[in-house]
Amino acid sequence: MNQLENLKDIKTITKIPDYSLYIFISLTFIILLILSFIIYNIYLHYHSRRDKKRFYINKLKNIDFKNPKKSAYKITKYGRKLVYDDRSEKIFEMLNREVERYKYKKNPPEISESLKQHLKLFIEVIDDKI
Repeated sequence: MNQLENLKDIKTITKIPDYSLYIFISLTFIILLILSFIIYNIYLHYHSRRDKKRFYINKLKNIDFKNPKKSAYKITKYGRKLVYDDRSEKIFEMLNREVERYKYKKNPPEISESLKQHLKLFIEVIDDKI
């Protein structure tokens, strides 16, 4: 026992500050904030893309066939933006071939009923997916 009393260099236990819990909470908060930002941007991107497609479909549905040349260009412009798979692409190609005869003439003939039917079919195919 006498030997233990001679040991004077041993000090008492000191408190070491531990910030690991605060670091963990702040990192978790930052990661959740970044994830929520990413998810929100993905949602906005998907939602705006869907609204654009809905806008293009409405433009195609409301085409005025009194001016055949202008109508043909609108069908091509908006139809190209709505193609999404092989089926819609084939229907659009068929529609586009039929529209070609109205585009490059000075005085094109009136829009035929078959073109209107193909346009209606294209809109139905696109509208089912959106």
